[in-house]
Amino acid sequence: MAGALLAAAGGHPLLLELADGLCADPGRLAEPAASARRAHNRGEDARIGILISGQATAGDVDHLQSMRAWTGAVVGDLPPETRDLFSFLCCLEEADRTLPTLEQNWPDLRSRLGHGETPVQMNLLTSAERGLLTLRFRTSDVSLEIHHVIAAAGRELAGGDFRAMVDTRMSGYWVTVFKMAWSREGTDAEGAHLTGPLIARAGMSAAPYLARDGNPELAEGLLEAVLLRDATGPTAARVGPMMRRLAVQHLTGGGGRRLSAAHTRVMQLINPEQAAAQTRRTLEKARAAKDYEVAAGAASRLIGSAVRAGHIEEALALADEQIEYVRRAGFGGWERYRGEVSRVHVLATSRHAEQALTEAADLIERMKPLPRGAADAESPFWWAVWEELLDTAQQAAVRVGRWEQALTYNAELCASKEARGAPRTDLVQARHRAYTPLLELGRTEEALSLVDASRQIAERLGDPLLLADVFGALGNIENVRGHGDVAIDRARDCLRYAYRAQSPHTIAIGHANIGTYLKVHARDGTAAVAHHLAAGLLGRLTDGVTSNAGIATAGDLYEFGPELELPGSPEELCERVGQVPGVDLLPVLQGLTPDPATLSGLLESLIEEARQQVEQSSAGSALKEAVWSISWEPLIAALVAATRGNTAAYINLRKRLATLETLDPRFAKPAARLRRLYNGERGPDVLADLEPLDTAVVSRARQALENEVIVPTELRLVMNYHLALGTFVGAATGDEASASAARENLADFAADPSLEPMSAALNEVIAGSREAGLITRLDDPVQREVVALVLRHITHVEAAGS
Repeated sequence: MAGALLAAAGGHPLLLELADGLCADPGRLAEPAASARRAHNRGEDARIGILISGQATAGDVDHLQSMRAWTGAVVGDLPPETRDLFSFLCCLEEADRTLPTLEQNWPDLRSRLGHGETPVQMNLLTSAERGLLTLRFRTSDVSLEIHHVIAAAGRELAGGDFRAMVDTRMSGYWVTVFKMAWSREGTDAEGAHLTGPLIARAGMSAAPYLARDGNPELAEGLLEAVLLRDATGPTAARVGPMMRRLAVQHLTGGGGRRLSAAHTRVMQLINPEQAAAQTRRTLEKARAAKDYEVAAGAASRLIGSAVRAGHIEEALALADEQIEYVRRAGFGGWERYRGEVSRVHVLATSRHAEQALTEAADLIERMKPLPRGAADAESPFWWAVWEELLDTAQQAAVRVGRWEQALTYNAELCASKEARGAPRTDLVQARHRAYTPLLELGRTEEALSLVDASRQIAERLGDPLLLADVFGALGNIENVRGHGDVAIDRARDCLRYAYRAQSPHTIAIGHANIGTYLKVHARDGTAAVAHHLAAGLLGRLTDGVTSNAGIATAGDLYEFGPELELPGSPEELCERVGQVPGVDLLPVLQGLTPDPATLSGLLESLIEEARQQVEQSSAGSALKEAVWSISWEPLIAALVAATRGNTAAYINLRKRLATLETLDPRFAKPAARLRRLYNGERGPDVLADLEPLDTAVVSRARQALENEVIVPTELRLVMNYHLALGTFVGAATGDEASASAARENLADFAADPSLEPMSAALNEVIAGSREAGLITRLDDPVQREVVALVLRHITHVEAAGS
């Protein structure tokens, strides 16, 4: 045994002293240890008997009483200082029975109790010899384990005054730790990145002492701070029971508002519907009492519930209400902006992403000068507002295809979380959101690495909403990689988890994605159009991002023709998409609108709109194709030159692509695919998930790189006015909307003497001339290529219309 103790000591000075003491007199260990083992075994036998039978027998109770009596006898025989130290350990929460906690708190209590300065190790040695505690050696710490029956007896023997003294000491200790960490959180102070876990530990540790010390409201506030930093299921499972005990204690004592806020945060994770109902009652009472501070907090919590339920208009109304309550409450600083951030967040989850991005950028600039740190008493969690804004900005940027901008916001978000020591799960999930822009920029392996990390976290937590997000991301990645069957399988997984989470927003996106994969990879028009219609219905009912899913439905009708069978009713639509395991669409639709006539009318209007789009597309498809493709031709020329080693061409191309993404989100996907072509991708996956017009552009670029078609590299020199080329084609073929823009562009050309010859030639083309001699009159080879390009596209449009 001596050898085992020395080995376990692992070099720790105090432990070596303990081991040396035991080894010096082995007889001191034998009888107390044997007594402890006998008592421990009797206690365990009693506990097991109770668990098996479901009730305590007379024998079980006798064993427990024997253990308590044994404890009393052994403790009563201890020297006074050793007895008080053991009582102190018994009064500690189990997680606090460690050497560091003992070393930082016992000296103060020892002095107050009037004891001398006997080395702690000697007192621990005596208790260990008597079998009252066991030393457990870990890599970086030592725990002092006490059997639960012995600990309970020790607490009882300590007496009420002693227990109260320990609770006061330990609550003060952990609150001090909490405040010290809090003051560094999100600052540039050394070690600030370690404060997140420390705040969580201090908050969880302080709560039971504060509750017993008569301060449940502060305990509740600390637990709320813990959840604000880590709202995962495991943390909520630990906080939940504490919060319920505090609720009873706090309400019994006539407590008020902080209980509602913190308790509701837990309930939002455990029972969202109950939490929402409780918060609505709080909001109604606060409105009636004109308590604007409480009303602002309640409205803020209800916004998230409304968004998850797909009630976007309600969420926007609540955000406006919150902003007004904040104003009336007289808040300043970060709190003043909380409502505005909430409103922009709602916009980002709806079809108003462009507006959200603009407002988010403005808010970021306005909020940058605000002070950061715990000194801002009105809003101690400044980073929560700031990180929600950055998260919102990146979501909006992704929605409108601003990939580089989205990555910039994501980097700022992750830097903020890392600096304050956010939980690893939170940091991984934040990084996960960068996968879409990375994927669109051709950085597929980076995107996959992020999603794999998120998948491990999601599977460990078992959170259905997070799992839906992860599997949806994996589906997108496999789609881009050209693995159609795998993409469809992952999309099915996404839908299964989305329905389990009951999130209409995520369900809608899942239906939109699987519809596209079924169309592109499986060529299953019947299933594809059903899922696209489901996405469209959900989008219309929630004003969500899939409101324009009618475009995808029109694409299905255009590609598979008039023989494509459409669902005749919402019930038939639900039956079709219900072929995917776990999908039950009808209750979700009925939860958003219980009126069957409304559902039927929406479905009919979606189908009719899609049919009209097909008709309009067929009539003007040749002109649209010509205008779109000619606009990209100079960029394709620059791409070819860049891949052949022309550095200037690459630099100018990169700048132009970035400008296009800022100009209009319609340019985002083809721009991202041109980047991927430059990076060496040539497989079919580079064409995946593109609209027909974009497919034609990217296909031509790929063919040009493979020398299957010739694109004159001289055209790269007209990249700055490539969008003007489409207006010349439109004006020449009778499109009135293009004519005025073409005139303005030609006037600009004519103002430049070097471009005046080309301007004159293009004026003749718009007036009706198709003579080849127009080209030969031009001396500049680049201008000749431009006019020839315009004429080719005009000829294509006119041939299609004849």
